[in-house]
Amino acid sequence: MRVLAAVVVAVVGLSLAGSAMSRVAAPTAAVASVPSAISAGDGNNCALFSGGTVDCWGDNEFDAVGNGTTTQSPNHGEAVVVKGLSGATAVSMGGREGCALLAGGTVKCWGSAASGNGQDSPRPVAVKGISGATAISAGDGIGDGPHVCALFPGGQIECWGGDSTGELGNGASNQYATSTPVAVIGISTAVAVSSGSFGACALLRGGTIKCWGADGVGQLGNGAALAPPGFSATPLSVTGISTAIAVSAGANGACALLRGGTIKCWGVNSGGRLGNPTKVYVSLTPVSVSAISTAIAVSTGGNGSCALLHGGTIKCWGSNISGQLGNGSKPYIATSATPLSVKGISTAIALSTGAKDSCALLAGGSVECWGDNTNGALGTGNISAYLYPYSFTPLAVKGI
Repeated sequence: MRVLAAVVVAVVGLSLAGSAMSRVAAPTAAVASVPSAISAGDGNNCALFSGGTVDCWGDNEFDAVGNGTTTQSPNHGEAVVVKGLSGATAVSMGGREGCALLAGGTVKCWGSAASGNGQDSPRPVAVKGISGATAISAGDGIGDGPHVCALFPGGQIECWGGDSTGELGNGASNQYATSTPVAVIGISTAVAVSSGSFGACALLRGGTIKCWGADGVGQLGNGAALAPPGFSATPLSVTGISTAIAVSAGANGACALLRGGTIKCWGVNSGGRLGNPTKVYVSLTPVSVSAISTAIAVSTGGNGSCALLHGGTIKCWGSNISGQLGNGSKPYIATSATPLSVKGISTAIALSTGAKDSCALLAGGSVECWGDNTNGALGTGNISAYLYPYSFTPLAVKGI
């Protein structure tokens, strides 16, 4: 499922040019490359560095760590460099694959066959037919594999990979994965895209949202569950959303950040995934997340979501079986429909929620993760699935 995609708050600096000088200026001191974005997947997580490189860590299933080792190699319990990758400007980790947007708008992916080259690859390979892209989002899937979507300057979106439930949005589903990017029908004013498990959503200019793919449990948010086969291969408008500034698609639903700092979610509500005390199992239309009014980013994963708040704190809601809430409650709180504060996080500038864990990029340049640590998914240096399977509070990723 993973969505899943990282949300970043960027700080833009101004370059000031001084007057001409008769002497040669002293060379500028080298600036160390620091993390600038993060993306959580399904057992594998990544960090983008300001110098254009990417580090990943986790169980390396389907070669998703990208450092040249295969799934037969040991898991990577701390961050390792993705080999052969430079000039990256964005990173997105899906369920079985990672993708990087490069300067110039090309894309390279590693891991699952859905990366675009038709076969699993432990190192990044170029996705054919993609140039000039401005954003990417890698999703998840089962059977025919995950899918990836790319956004272009004119507002169009192209996707490739698994398409058993219309994930590619081109009007026709295919039970087999395709490595050739295809245009999403009816999308021409998109400003952001987010891929979930079996579908994707696009934020459109003006604040509306359209989603496509599976709709068995209200993932499309259009107010009506679709008749069998239960998916739409063309985008449908999400009901009641007109002021969105961000969208995040997860395993069985999605969330939208609205102007003013509130959040609305739709889809499955089991385990409090909607962040709302409503008792319904599924919501076909967006409902407001309770107790959230100052959010600046939202990220939806497999069993819950998290919001980055103004000031640098984070709140999460949904399942806590693997410590996803990060509030230190352990199993005493198995689920929460009310957002709870993540313990010890006060300077976060970016957030990403995966299938069973979440990660935060902190102002000082460190990365902390919490939740399921099976096979080293939290990057703490411990890869045992038995000694330290979960962490109910954030832990620092080693190697960053």
